[in-house]
Amino acid sequence: MKRGNLLALVLSLVFLYLFLFDPAPGSWLSDESSFGEALFRSKIDWREVWNLLTGIALAPFCGALAALVLSLVVRAWRWRKVVSHLDLPSLGLMFNLTNLGYMANNLLPMRLGEVLRGGALASRSRLSFSGALATVVLERLLDVIGSLSCLFLLLLIQWGDGSANAAMTGRLEPFSGLALLLAAAAGLGLALLLGLVIWRESFLGLARRLARRLPGGLEDRVMGVLDSFTAGLATLRSPARVAVLLLQTALLFMCYLASLWFMLDAFGLRADSLAALGADPLGSLLLILVFVTLGYMIPAAPGAIGTVQYFTAEALELLGAETSSAVGFALGNHLLTYVVLTLLGLLALIRLRLSFGDLAGLRQNSVQGTLDEGT
Repeated sequence: MKRGNLLALVLSLVFLYLFLFDPAPGSWLSDESSFGEALFRSKIDWREVWNLLTGIALAPFCGALAALVLSLVVRAWRWRKVVSHLDLPSLGLMFNLTNLGYMANNLLPMRLGEVLRGGALASRSRLSFSGALATVVLERLLDVIGSLSCLFLLLLIQWGDGSANAAMTGRLEPFSGLALLLAAAAGLGLALLLGLVIWRESFLGLARRLARRLPGGLEDRVMGVLDSFTAGLATLRSPARVAVLLLQTALLFMCYLASLWFMLDAFGLRADSLAALGADPLGSLLLILVFVTLGYMIPAAPGAIGTVQYFTAEALELLGAETSSAVGFALGNHLLTYVVLTLLGLLALIRLRLSFGDLAGLRQNSVQGTLDEGT
């Protein structure tokens, strides 16, 4: 097992452990409890969780499902806009490739779905693999911008003076430093990409001077990859395109918020049972979305198993939900997302006339194609 995969697996197991158990090592050290009781004390009433999962209200659950599928359509539409300055693939193709990537992320380690969907796009369009991968990178950066916007809006709500914010007062103070760190990282990434677009020729000239030090024919290969990659970012040269991309990103996150709202309703977590949700609906939804996004951002096992459940449950408990309700929602919401994305990915395999063996070949061909660019 590769070191990166092992680290991701360990992180998933750690968060899964924290999700399932309430460790109290101090009680073992003070001889108040046994080793097993101190470290493996379950904090979950599984009978109550089962009743919660089997008692989901069907109508709002279908609403959550519809909002999730709509988010995939919006994401495919946005990706098509990112690609449109190089090629104009159909919305149906982009939808299938999006679902293919999500399915691969659910089944393969290290988020290889991003590489696979970039390679699949290159094989079905005029884009090189490096150019296609650049559009994937840009699309993910737009996700980061959307997530940070949600975080900043949440902090503004939290620090507001309105009485509606009282239910959340002080809960987000520990995350203010994390917000600044994420903002700095995203700002640096955005500045780098904008620099590659605005000063593309200067960057490529500097890169070529450095590449001349490389042995053999590596100079042309490296420059071919960089040229294709920066060409994939050229959509940022148009302010009108950037404005449309930001509007599409806002619509995408509205779909996510709607899905969470319906899922909360499906689990009976309404204003009458969750005080914070009644006092501040938007702030509560933003809190859950930010935590769920954080769970997906941390490198973990395929499908973000462990991390997403932990952070989703933490968000619900911050809002005042009981542990069993928080755990039930975390399991149900992640299960819905995982199953829907995997099934749509399998359907995409059929529509794209691919097999799992083709995915392995596509991954290898993508790497080889990158090495061959510019030769």
